[in-house]
Amino acid sequence: MPKQIPGAAAPMLVGIMAAFGLFFFLIAIAFYVFVSLCFYSIAKKLNVPAPWTAWIPIVNLWTLVACAGQPAWWLVFFIIPVVNFFFVIYLYMCITENLGKNKWLGLLMLVPLVNLGFLGWLAFSNSESLGNPGQEYT
Repeated sequence: MPKQIPGAAAPMLVGIMAAFGLFFFLIAIAFYVFVSLCFYSIAKKLNVPAPWTAWIPIVNLWTLVACAGQPAWWLVFFIIPVVNFFFVIYLYMCITENLGKNKWLGLLMLVPLVNLGFLGWLAFSNSESLGNPGQEYT
C-alpha cells in the first residue's frame, strides 16, 4: 500500500483556486469594460464634455452626474450612506429622460442582470429626441 504524503493535495487546491481567481478577474475586467463603454457612449450622445472620463474609476461618477444634467457639486451625494443609493437611481431616471425615453424606465437599474441589458440599450439604441442634459458641468 503506497504511503500518502501529508499535504500532497495542497498544490492542486492552490491551482484550482488560482484558476477560479483568474476566471473571476477576467469577468470583472469584462464587466468594467462594458459599463465604461456604455457610459462613454451615453456621454457622447448627450454631448457631455470629455466623455473619455467614463473610463477612469471614481472620475466616471462625474460623467454620470453630467449625463443626468445635474451640477458637479451633486457628487457630494455619493459619499452620504443610504442617500447615495436613491441618488444613483434618480440620476439614471434623469439620464433615461435625457435620452428621450420614459424616465420611469430608470428604475430597471434596480433589477440585477436586467440593469446590464438596460444600460446597453440606453447606450446603443437610437434615441428619438435627446433632452437637454444641462449646462452646469463645473
